[in-house]
Formats: sequence, C-alpha cells, structure tokens
Amino acid sequence: MDDIGFQQNTEAIADGIVIYRRSDHRDARWQMRMKLERGYWRQSTGKRDKDAARNAALAIAFEIGIKLKHNLPLRDTVLKVVAEQFIGHMHNELTRKHMKHDRVKFLEGTLRRYIIPYFGQMMLADITVRDIDRYREWRKDAGRKGNADRRNIPKGNTLRFEESTLRQMFKFAVREGLADAARVPAFESPKNSSDRRPGLTAVQLAHLRSMMDTMVAEATHGHVKRKRQLLRAYVDFMVETGLRVGEARELKWRDIEAFTTRDGVQTLRLWVSGKTKKQPAIAQPNAMLALDAIKAFGQKLDQDDYVFTLDGAKVMNFGNGFTAVLKRAGLLHDTDGAKRTVYSLRHTYATLRLDQSAPIFWLAENMRTSVAMIEKHYAHTKIGTNADAGIGVRMGGS
Repeated sequence: MDDIGFQQNTEAIADGIVIYRRSDHRDARWQMRMKLERGYWRQSTGKRDKDAARNAALAIAFEIGIKLKHNLPLRDTVLKVVAEQFIGHMHNELTRKHMKHDRVKFLEGTLRRYIIPYFGQMMLADITVRDIDRYREWRKDAGRKGNADRRNIPKGNTLRFEESTLRQMFKFAVREGLADAARVPAFESPKNSSDRRPGLTAVQLAHLRSMMDTMVAEATHGHVKRKRQLLRAYVDFMVETGLRVGEARELKWRDIEAFTTRDGVQTLRLWVSGKTKKQPAIAQPNAMLALDAIKAFGQKLDQDDYVFTLDGAKVMNFGNGFTAVLKRAGLLHDTDGAKRTVYSLRHTYATLRLDQSAPIFWLAENMRTSVAMIEKHYAHTKIGTNADAGIGVRMGGS
C-alpha cells in the first residue's frame, strides 16, 4: 500500500486504487487515487460515507479506464475556465502578499490580451505543441497589421514571457486537478540572440537632457513645469542608478543613505525591494544631484514618503511623459527600429558602465542580475580588461 503520510483510514479497494481522507478534516469527503501508466489520477469521490466512497471510486476508475482505452482526454476543460481560475488564484496570492502586484498585472494582462482570445474556447487536453507554434505566428502577424515599419511585432523576449505564462497556467491546472500532466504539451520557446535592448549613447543622453531642459523652460503652467522637472530628475536618477522601474516606484526617502567608498568617493546606497527582501544598490555620485533637484521644488521629504511623487501621490508610471520627450528629441527608436521605453534608462546605465570599464561581476551584482544576463543583453558593449572600480567612473554631467 502507498504511504499517504497525513491521511487516515486509507484503504486499497482494488489493484492500484486507494481511497483516503485527511486526518485534519474530520468531516472531509473521501478522495480516490488510481495508478496510471504515467503518474496517478486523483479525484474527490464527493462522498463522506466510506461505503459510498468505495462505490464512487470504482465508478470513477471504470470511466477513466474507458477513456484510456479509446485514447480520450481524461478531463474536458475549456482553457478560458482554467485561465479565469488561475487569475483568481493569483489575486488570492497577491492578497496574501505571496506575489507582487506587477507580476500579477503582467500575467493577467498576457492571459486576457493574448492567450484567452487565441486559445480560450479550446479544450485544455487538446492543445498541442503545433497549436502553440501557430499562436506564435498569430502574434507576429497581429503585430504586422497596419504597421508598415513592423515595430509592433513582438520581440522574442516578449513571446518567451507570454509562453512562460502559458506554462505557469498549465502547471496550475495540473496541481488543481484540471489537467492531466501526461497531456500537457512540453514546448520550448525559440531562442533569439538578436533581442538587444535599446539604450542611449552618451551623446544621445546629452541631447535628451538638453531637450528636457528646453521643455522645462517652455512650461508656463506651474503643474506642467513641475511634472517636467520631476521627469528630468527621474531620468538622471535612473541613468545614475540602473534601478528597475518598479524599484524606483517603491523607493522611499528612508531607503536612501549616504555611502563612501574605500577610495573616498561619496555616493548613495539604495535599499530596493527585491523578490523576497530589500537589497542594496550603490548609485553613481551624480544620483545625489538628481535627488537635490527633487528636493528643490518642494517634494514631501518625510522618511515614509515616496521619492517620486506628484502633489503627494506616488507616480506609478513615467512612460507617457518619457515617450513624448523621446519623440521630440528624435530618439524614440534606435537604428534597428526598436522602441525605447523607460526601461531603456536601465539599459543605458549598464551600457555606459561597461563602456567605461566597470567590472562586469560588480555590475551584475549591483543591478541584482546575473553575469550571464549582462553578457547576453550587452554583448555589443566593449568590456574593458583593465577595469576601474565600479564606483567613481562618472557617466557625464547631469
């Protein structure tokens, strides 16, 4: 007999078929487990009475046997139903603080925008690797429609993230008994080494800063002027720290402390929110100038206040304002047609650091990523062999 561990009243009712009930649920319904060629089939009998549970388990086993004999899917579940349950599960995990808001937002958005519209009415057990290949082509074709320059075609990384969402949903379905592990398609997303991340060169960054200064000077309305000043300081800060967008959004004044390197360089240590705990990030010295600019136009500076606020409210997204500046500066797309976004500031930080020979191991640690990821996304950047210290190599004036 199999060792169930926490169950009680376990009973083998036929060859390979067991009924059991958990010891910590006195009034729980009996479960059944049936050994298959690959793994096990688990299902609730729906019965609290033991004799009734035996009969129900045998009936379930008979039905499973018929389906296996005729190569029929063991469960008939529409993907949309599973996706909605998965979304509900994620929101429960968010409430319990087991998942982050940005991650839930991304996964739910991917499901609702792409995966449900494409796969929604398909039976989960019927989805094959070929269907996923067709999905990949559908996403590329949808990006081409009405876009002669093809800039809206999803990049390889985008498709890999979307397909990762699909894998997570399948994993959830198996865990919840909504899908058979043996029938989940085992697919791999194609690698794409050309997904270089678009940043800004030192010359382009200087041009962008000049354009932003002009836009600040042009503003006649106080609120508009303050928004542009805050964006200007935000761009400087991000280029000097390499923070992720979400890390900067959650940064509070209490998370910033003065720091002096062993070489006597004065800069800042930032404590940023990671996946499990706060982690340190050492800023470039010019980041202090960006914070001084923020303090100069009347931000709230209490320890529990967020750094990037407007009229007391945390700024959730600088994307629209940054896109407008990039357009005016003629820098919205790089030479390959890739669109720059706020995340380009992190890529700019990495590129300029490597151009100025910061040690790659130090850079990976300070950006809270791996050396492999640095090499993958910034292989086009010359990495100096006689590296200076990571701190102290300035990246141009603010």
